Amino acid sequence: MRREISARRKKKGHQHRMSKAWIGLWLLALPSGVKGQDGRADDHSEKQNFHKSRGTALAYSFLLPGLGDLYLRDWKMSEWGSGKIGFATEVALWASHLYLSSYSGWVKDDARALAATHAGVDWSEAKPQGYFSNIGKFSSIYSYNDVQRRFTGPEGNLYNETLANYWSWDAESQRQKYDDRRIRSRSFKRYSEFVLYGIFVNHVISMIRTARTYRRMERSDDMQIGFSYRPLMPSGQQDVWMFSFTRQW
Repeated sequence: MRREISARRKKKGHQHRMSKAWIGLWLLALPSGVKGQDGRADDHSEKQNFHKSRGTALAYSFLLPGLGDLYLRDWKMSEWGSGKIGFATEVALWASHLYLSSYSGWVKDDARALAATHAGVDWSEAKPQGYFSNIGKFSSIYSYNDVQRRFTGPEGNLYNETLANYWSWDAESQRQKYDDRRIRSRSFKRYSEFVLYGIFVNHVISMIRTARTYRRMERSDDMQIGFSYRPLMPSGQQDVWMFSFTRQW
């Protein structure tokens, strides 16, 4: 009987030592940010307090998408995170705007050169309202004035038949080619203006993203994970390991 009791005690002690060993291995596997309730922690696991200005981060994001996120990351581009997406989008949108605006100007210049060559338009003189469009709709200044007199009378919107307002196309195909380029120039100009709206939206989205990043980093700073070990309960029966998780709201 004594041998059986001694064997049971040895088996129980062995199981108790094994459970303590498993708990020790689990604690070694905890993240580097873990620290004990007694306030002691490893040097690599010490967590710096998060103290950044929300207003400054949002202002940076509105000024240039992605800049606010970079500010929250202490200007470390390796930890930039999602801010690089807003910055890359900003670069792409501005490049698109500049290209579309420039292309619109190139097509407009080609159209005017075509009108000067095949319709005798003198672009050095100031032109009346709607002139750029009307020379693409009518074969000459005389046909335009005839149509206006027919529908609006002699007091209608007529052009003075002077050299400054003169045009007369030498071929119908050239007039159509000019009008196509004029319409294309206006279309690309309008596209470039739409891209400006996209740039504004990107700034707003960047501010929202920065606000969410700020909130997430602020909350993670309030979170603490810890463990403690008490070698003996008051009853003197067993060891106790404690694990705690606290978060401020």
